[in-house]
Amino acid sequence: MSFITSKIALGIDDRTRHWSYHTSTPRKAAEKAVSIHQDDVGGGTVQTVCQIHNGRGRNDLKLDDASFELVNNFSTKLSKEDFYKLQAGDGDLAIQYNEEVEAFVAQKIGCDKVLCVQSQVRNSTMDGSDGVQGYAGGGPHTDSSSVSADVFALNVLKANCLDDGTGCKYKRYCYLNLWRNISGEHPIRDNHLALLDERTVVKPDDYLPRDIVGDGYEITQYHLSARHARQHKWYYFPHMIGDEAILFKQMDSDWTKSGRVCFHMSVSDPTVTSNDETAVPPRESVEIRMLCYWKDATVDSMPTSENVHRDMIQSPRQHAIRLKGSSSNSSLALQSASLSQLFFAMFCKLPLVGGLFGRILDSFGYSTKERGKVEGPKMYSGNASDYVDRFFQTLETYPSWHGSSKSWAKVQMNRHKTLNGGIQGITKTLVEDQLGYQETKNFSQQAKAEIVAVLLESDNFMEVCKKHLEPLLD
Repeated sequence: MSFITSKIALGIDDRTRHWSYHTSTPRKAAEKAVSIHQDDVGGGTVQTVCQIHNGRGRNDLKLDDASFELVNNFSTKLSKEDFYKLQAGDGDLAIQYNEEVEAFVAQKIGCDKVLCVQSQVRNSTMDGSDGVQGYAGGGPHTDSSSVSADVFALNVLKANCLDDGTGCKYKRYCYLNLWRNISGEHPIRDNHLALLDERTVVKPDDYLPRDIVGDGYEITQYHLSARHARQHKWYYFPHMIGDEAILFKQMDSDWTKSGRVCFHMSVSDPTVTSNDETAVPPRESVEIRMLCYWKDATVDSMPTSENVHRDMIQSPRQHAIRLKGSSSNSSLALQSASLSQLFFAMFCKLPLVGGLFGRILDSFGYSTKERGKVEGPKMYSGNASDYVDRFFQTLETYPSWHGSSKSWAKVQMNRHKTLNGGIQGITKTLVEDQLGYQETKNFSQQAKAEIVAVLLESDNFMEVCKKHLEPLLD
């Protein structure tokens, strides 16, 4: 067929900031009581039917133009079973696949450095098993935005010790995704990856910022506006096989490119699902995200910590709490909240008492993560030595880390190739605290640098790092 049809959810610019909570467990009433985000999803949407065209044979669908591209002859030494092991935390397989992808992409797009950062295997019949996820359907989205990608690009440089995190050694970055079929037996016949030709997106009208809050992470993506839906041109590549892959952009800092960020989604094929679904094997795919950097570029579009004003970038979740606290309706919220909700919220905010009460709540099943949703961001004490024990304990518990975290650590150690380089890179990432586990996420860059310096000078911290991280070097 030349196209398939799908009903999708598009955003409406209703003059509110859109948001969505993607947490594994529903938010407690206590958090909702102190936040303007009363619901887990906010922002107007409408359902519309769109056509997704067959992209095969379209020679104009190129990465820098449309924001995505089908590539051929990219084979891998990994089997389908290997990809499932990789997802479960096999560090050696992660290193092997990262190296394959980094070499292929560097040659394909002509950049100076490629750093793979995360991969995800998808299979709807194994959703939730060993890290495997289902398909990302429901509506068009990007995985990032200009602000989230800028900060991410700087963090990856810093974590890999390529510079001090300012981006001064490079003139361009591209946050990129490579998506492929891993079956080895069957072409993809359903739940295709649909991609929007960015040349048909109206700028800036169609880009609606949407804050995503998940388990330990917060990012800003773009939701696609319905305003110019008839203008949009969607494509998919039916029957993808193992040596084919799709490259698509999450964000390109080079503003001279027509293709900079790709709206995408999973779509089912109505011509397949209307028949006997048992005859169609489930889609088995893997996507791997990476940062690509150029030392020379047409324009210097590389962000810096200064020009993105990263110390002013806020947590959407905490901002929603502050807005609720300062709103004129806060008294009404207090009247409507239950006594138990108020008791929880007030005591968790009190110093000392809040910490003690939090430990009591833990014994009754309230997690530390849930308390963090009610508390405001932690402030830097001014003394970097105060944080040594916290990160010492994090490394001391390495044997109990999740498999994917161990895999990440192994990749980082072997990417740096030396013990001290690997320890330095992992320490910077832990202190950067993108997931908020160490409570240093909202510290200034100067404060984080002070903590890293003290940790690397601490004999106890270095000893525990060597004990657990040195064996990861090949």
